[in-house]
Amino acid sequence: MRPLLLEIEGLQSYEERQVIDFEKLCQNGLFGIFGETGSGKSTILDAMILALYAEIPRGAEISGEKNSIKNFLNISSKKLEVYFKFALDENIYEITRKYALGKSKGEDVLNEKVTLLIRNGELLADSKTKLAKVIADDFGLSMDDFTRTVVLPQGKFSEFVKLKGSDKRAMLENIFNMERYGKNLQIKIKREADRWKQKDEELNVELEELESITPEGIELLEKEKALKEDEVKRKQQEQQEIESRYHELKALKEEIDKYNQYLEKQRALENQKADIEYIQEKLNRGKNANEIKKYIDESEKIQKEESSLVKELQELELKKLSLNSQIEKLEKDIEIQKIEISQKEKEKSQIYFDKSEEDILNEVIRYRGNLQYERKNLENDLKELEASKKEGENCTQELAHNLETLNLKKKELEETPNISREILDKYRDKIEEYQRVIRDYKEKSSLKLSYLEKLEDLERKLVKLSDEEKEIDNELESLEERRKENLAYELAKNLKEGEACPVCGSVHHIKVEHNSCEDIEKIQKDLKIVNERKSKNIAEIGKLQGSITSFKESIKNLDVVYEERVIDEIFYQDLVAKKIELESNYLSEQQKLAELEEKRKEINNSIIQLNEKCKNLQSEKEKLNNKIENLQIKVSGYKENIERLEVLINNLGKEFVLIEIEELEAKKDILKRNYENIQKYESEIVSLKRDIESRTTQIAKIKENLETIKIDINGCQVKISTLNSREKEINEQIEGLLNKYHFTTLDEVRDGYISEAEERNYTQRIESYEISCRDIATLLNDSRNRVEGKEFSSEIWEEVLTLKEEIKDEVLNTYKRIEQLSSEINLQKAKLNEFKEKKELQKEIRKKRSMVEDLNKKFTKGRFLNFLTTKKLKGIIENASYYINKITNGKYRLYSDNECDFYVIDMFNDGVKRRVATLSGGEVFIVSLCLALTLSKQLQLKGKTPLEFFFLDEGFGSLDSRLLDKVMEAIEGIRREENINIGIITHLEDLKVRIDKKLQVERAIPGERGTKVRII
Repeated sequence: MRPLLLEIEGLQSYEERQVIDFEKLCQNGLFGIFGETGSGKSTILDAMILALYAEIPRGAEISGEKNSIKNFLNISSKKLEVYFKFALDENIYEITRKYALGKSKGEDVLNEKVTLLIRNGELLADSKTKLAKVIADDFGLSMDDFTRTVVLPQGKFSEFVKLKGSDKRAMLENIFNMERYGKNLQIKIKREADRWKQKDEELNVELEELESITPEGIELLEKEKALKEDEVKRKQQEQQEIESRYHELKALKEEIDKYNQYLEKQRALENQKADIEYIQEKLNRGKNANEIKKYIDESEKIQKEESSLVKELQELELKKLSLNSQIEKLEKDIEIQKIEISQKEKEKSQIYFDKSEEDILNEVIRYRGNLQYERKNLENDLKELEASKKEGENCTQELAHNLETLNLKKKELEETPNISREILDKYRDKIEEYQRVIRDYKEKSSLKLSYLEKLEDLERKLVKLSDEEKEIDNELESLEERRKENLAYELAKNLKEGEACPVCGSVHHIKVEHNSCEDIEKIQKDLKIVNERKSKNIAEIGKLQGSITSFKESIKNLDVVYEERVIDEIFYQDLVAKKIELESNYLSEQQKLAELEEKRKEINNSIIQLNEKCKNLQSEKEKLNNKIENLQIKVSGYKENIERLEVLINNLGKEFVLIEIEELEAKKDILKRNYENIQKYESEIVSLKRDIESRTTQIAKIKENLETIKIDINGCQVKISTLNSREKEINEQIEGLLNKYHFTTLDEVRDGYISEAEERNYTQRIESYEISCRDIATLLNDSRNRVEGKEFSSEIWEEVLTLKEEIKDEVLNTYKRIEQLSSEINLQKAKLNEFKEKKELQKEIRKKRSMVEDLNKKFTKGRFLNFLTTKKLKGIIENASYYINKITNGKYRLYSDNECDFYVIDMFNDGVKRRVATLSGGEVFIVSLCLALTLSKQLQLKGKTPLEFFFLDEGFGSLDSRLLDKVMEAIEGIRREENINIGIITHLEDLKVRIDKKLQVERAIPGERGTKVRII
């Protein structure tokens, strides 16, 4: 992550919008944010965290609520806005959050009105929930992890150090993306173990069901099947013999049944004979009636046509009468309208109207109206001109008075001394200098006393070890003498006279007396033990001497030098007294400056108000002058217009000057009404002429229709005459056919009609009857010849049927049993093979189940994840320890136990292991800083979020100048090695000279402005 731009408005002391360009600020990699205590330096970190997480860490500490952002709203603001632009990998993110003050249940509440997240110009989130999800997915750090490892606000330096082991593991698991090795992986393994367990149990149930299948049982089934196959062969032979007898009897029975059926059919045909004869007679009469029918139909058709033509002729006669009546009516209406037109022309000519007279009256009325309007405006503007002149005189007098007062106030301001804060700054710088020296002296004095006590203790231990060394030397000397005596005795004891001594070469040997009963091996063993004690003693003396030298060097470095003089207790008390005196002088001078500043502020406000008032009066005076000038021009214009209008009216006629405008309006109205009446008569005459033309056209069309109707009447009369002749001819033909076929009336003929379908049906029934009679006679004769001389009875037939069904059922049942046996044999063989296969499968499943369950035990309770996080923490500890060791000149090394709790090893105190909580405030800061820097470095290298910056807020005030140099060297080294940007927030002036790029934060001035920022 790389910050690019931050905008703040309405947060804490930031009343007006302030913009921080991090791209410019991070050009050298290391930058500082400087300003007085309470100026708003830490608020910059609050704004970044608020933009990312919609929370401010200090909010919970203030109100106990996690999201109490209202407590951070500027007291003069009703809105709070932050805009944060940063880069993550190759992507550019822009977050905007806008809050506004509102009401809820009568109380002020701060509501989030706008929430936007844009990535590479594309809107990704427009709500608080969506933005939080994107930050969690893309960024990967919670707010707590962010403030422990990347951005360290005030009070957060030691939080990671003080976390319990389980909390440290949880944090490392999150920021290094180890979740996949923790609970997620454990759940997967547990699920896999359960799956293999379930498979094993299910397979075990299946095997229990298959255990009853054996090869012996299958062999018994196969023997039973062979017996049943022999039995079915015997029964099939018996069945064939019965079947043969059955078919012989069946054929004879069927032939007898057929003969009886034929007899029944012959009797049925005899019964149908009378019906067939009746149908034959009906068929003949129907054919004759159908022949007469076509003439009857044609006659009826002619009668219908004739009736239709008579009706049509009557309608045409009625239309002819109607059209003649319409023509007569229209001709009468035309005559009446012509008389009406003549009357209206006469009335129109009697109305008076002169167009030129009307035009003159219109112009005179318009001129007279304009003249009246101009005179009224002239009167109003003359009154306004007089009032404006009087107002201008009053404005001039007030302006002169205010200018005189303004000059007096300016003179008073010039006589008031100028405000200079230089003396206050000098007092404050000197007080801060004394405070720093006094604090440094107190801390180092306390540390020096501790070191002196430890030095005295080490020197006492050194004296004691030196005495022990002398005692060990005496003991060694004594043991060495005894060893030599025993060694000479042992050598002499084995020498023989005449043999050369291996030491001196002599062949003559003096007898050595030996009074001790000690064994040479025991003396050698005691020597070894004492030598080991001496070696240990020497090592301890060396270690103590090293520690003493180191403590002496440390004590020497703890001297505080001020004004080229080492501070002692007298000088310290003198500095305290000087600081108190300076603080008193500072407060006194500050009060004087405040009073003087208030007085100048009051005079300035008066001058500003008077300037504004004079400016307004001058502007008002100029407006009045312009108004007077404009009114004078308007008055002249009105007078000119009045003269011009009077001339125009005289030109139109002098009589119009004396006549009242109301009389002129009345004359105009009379002419207007006359003109309207003339227009009305002309319109009515035109309308009447149009009606005459329309009626004339209607008469012509009606006459055309009348001629057409006359032609149609003649046509109908001709058609009726033709139809009468044809009808007479047809009636004569019908009469001849009635006599021919013996019909007396036409109704009798109609009753004899048959349709084609009925004719076809009757013919087919007669033919079918004749064919059936011939066929039945033939079949009866043939059947009688086939059954004569053969024996058959119902008892014999029933007996054969019973035997046939019995043998059939026996054969079928035997076949079914054979099928059952075959299926059972195949099924048991398949199950036996299945049992063998599942036994093999069970071995594989149990092997895998055992392996997965063993793996599940190893992953239970997060042991694997604990191993990973512990290993990761060891790497972090190793890197942090390198920086701590370097900063403390080899005094401290960092160490963590198996529970991930932190300790320091004090190399200057016999390598004692101490909890971090026992360190001083400055030492805890160094440990926390090194851990945080190392964590940030690890995230940069291997984390899921590429971090490119690190932020520190305060904490440096607890360091002396030597440690401060060491810390800054370490920070600069990490910045160069890892190529990351590091920002430091502090009020220490000593750091200003060490950092090139700075952001100066200027304290807010109450009642005037909020906090200001600028890059220097």
